[in-house]
Amino acid sequence: MILRLVALLMLFGLGLAPLAQAGPRPAPRADAALEAVFAEQRLALALIRHGDAAADPLALIMAARIQQRIGTRTATDSPLGVAAVLERATRLAGTRQDLLGLIGDVRAEGMRGAVIGPRLERYFAPVDGLQQVLVRFVGGVPAKVEWDNAGREFLEVEILDARGQTVCKRRGQGRDCFWIPPAEGESYEIRIRNAGPSGAEFSLFHN
Repeated sequence: MILRLVALLMLFGLGLAPLAQAGPRPAPRADAALEAVFAEQRLALALIRHGDAAADPLALIMAARIQQRIGTRTATDSPLGVAAVLERATRLAGTRQDLLGLIGDVRAEGMRGAVIGPRLERYFAPVDGLQQVLVRFVGGVPAKVEWDNAGREFLEVEILDARGQTVCKRRGQGRDCFWIPPAEGESYEIRIRNAGPSGAEFSLFHN
């Protein structure tokens, strides 16, 4: 199944490049994040077309997973919505427990973690610059934030709750934060400061 998954990704032009590069890059254009979402949506639609035409449940599962990740919203009765795509994938999967397990995983992703998650983003932090990201997490469910900055140790990450209290702070070797939000749910501010000698790109992932 892994080889087939890689083949599908290559077929629809999704690169398998690492998340982080060895050196700093120029700051991305203002619309780079938006274009990345559009690119993922185009990939999802291509996978849906292929999955429906070739009766390929794995392609449909991949498409649903992408749309779940980027938060695609559709009309309730749309055949392109996550629920409708997974229903077709379930019919095509038959009794294959491996595929049914993947379908269950995608459905479960929408029930935990951040209200808009899971999500992976890339950012550029200029020297002594501060990136601020606001995320609302589901109450009573473990929350985790991870970041990857290509092994550099000069990023300072601090997460503040709605009252401005620090719930997690890392510098240097720290690469993640884990906590449980209160039962009613809460928005958190993720602050990332670059204390290094040059600008740096990094990836931020939260559930």
